[in-house]
Formats: sequence, structure tokens, C-alpha cells
Amino acid sequence: MAKGKRTLKPRFWLILTALFAVVAVCVYSSQAYYLRLQNETLTDLEARRESLANSKAALERKLDFMDTDEYIIREARDKLGLLMPGEIVFEDGN
Repeated sequence: MAKGKRTLKPRFWLILTALFAVVAVCVYSSQAYYLRLQNETLTDLEARRESLANSKAALERKLDFMDTDEYIIREARDKLGLLMPGEIVFEDGN
């Protein structure tokens, strides 16, 4: 047998190119799916952050109100039934 130089046939290059194209399409589609999933997650997290920021602001307003004398007096009257000095309680006879 004679040792000869082997040449690559065009069919080999065609198959190699097709294989590369299939791999490239698979990678592209998986990355596109991953990016779409990340975008959805980011949107959900931003909405959650906004909701938590609103909740935090409401709680801070409530906390600021709880430091006022008006709140303390209201709670003492409503929950404990206390009166200010000199006030008179009128009860309904029913």
C-alpha cells in the first residue's frame, strides 16, 4: 500500500459546518431563554422592592405618629379607659 496524503472531502466540511451551526443555534437559544428568565426575575424583584419600600414608608409614618402625645392620649382613652384630669365620664343609662 502506498502511503499517500489524505485529503479532506467537501462532504466532511459540510458536515462539520452543519454540526457547528446546530451547536451554535442550541447555545444561542439556551442563552436567550436564560436571559428572558433573568429579565422576568428582575421585573418581579423590582416590583417586590417597590412594594416593600411603600410598606416601609407606611410603617415609618405610623412609628412617627406613635411618638406623638395625640397617639398616647388616644390609646389611653380607647384601650385603657383613662381620662385627663378634670374630665367627667357620662354613661348612657341603657
